[in-house]
Amino acid sequence: MISTIKDERDGIEDFLKSVLKQTKRPDEFLISDGGSTDGTFDVLQKYAEEYKWIKVFAAPNANIARGRNLLIRKSRYPLIAVTDAGCRLDENWLKNIIAPFDNEKVDIVAGIFQPSWKDDFQYFQGLVVVPSIRKIQSVLRMSSRSLAFRKQCWSEVGGYPEQYDRGEDTCFNLKLQQRGFLFLVAEDAIVKWQMRKNLRDLFRQYYEYGSWDALSKNILRMRYNLAMVCCFWALMLLTVLVDIRFFLALTALLIIDLVTTAPRIFSERSKIKAFVYGISILTVRRIAYIIGVTFGSLTRK
Repeated sequence: MISTIKDERDGIEDFLKSVLKQTKRPDEFLISDGGSTDGTFDVLQKYAEEYKWIKVFAAPNANIARGRNLLIRKSRYPLIAVTDAGCRLDENWLKNIIAPFDNEKVDIVAGIFQPSWKDDFQYFQGLVVVPSIRKIQSVLRMSSRSLAFRKQCWSEVGGYPEQYDRGEDTCFNLKLQQRGFLFLVAEDAIVKWQMRKNLRDLFRQYYEYGSWDALSKNILRMRYNLAMVCCFWALMLLTVLVDIRFFLALTALLIIDLVTTAPRIFSERSKIKAFVYGISILTVRRIAYIIGVTFGSLTRK
């Protein structure tokens, strides 16, 4: 089992405690710290001293992909389970995500991630941004915050692509798919994914996603996202050059997007609250992503 971590002091102990509570203890838990400056590394060392199966490695300036590759190379076992410090693991997560490997034909198992929330903003954010189980069936939506695979598969595709700071797990998944490896979804392998605290943090998150999806060219495989980017700029151009009424079409596009991507939000009892939160969260998310796709990648070349 592996994780990469950087500056997670506020939540690192909750994450580590969720690892300790696993009904199936990892044979080893390897952690790469990418250069924490907030005391995270000290906490990791404390746990590593107490639990000998936890091993911590300092990897200053290593991005997520480089950190994961470092840990996988060091691992002594043929199965690798991957998660993130921004999550909390269900006590049966590890047991359930590795169980399908009893079938020798299974190469990669994707677990489920659900939103973790503390207030209304985070609750409705989870309804908007966390995909349904059906959507996680796509390799484009599977995430290394809840993933397991055979180490041999990782080796055959050359590992996680270290040239990308974000979107690396999507590229990795696509390489595995192109090589013909068999994916399976374990719906009972659950992690809780901590939602962003405010709209500013949400904007930064999706700006980064957009930037790296453009740089890695993942956006070309994401038909819905690509169509949204193109439609947004087309309607903005028509609004400026032709008629302000095209802005109404842009607003309608965002509402249709909300209905399409987050239908669960309309099952809430508080319809007004759900709509207000939903449209504000989705608007910030989409605009941040669109700006990231369009301009963000230019600053990273």
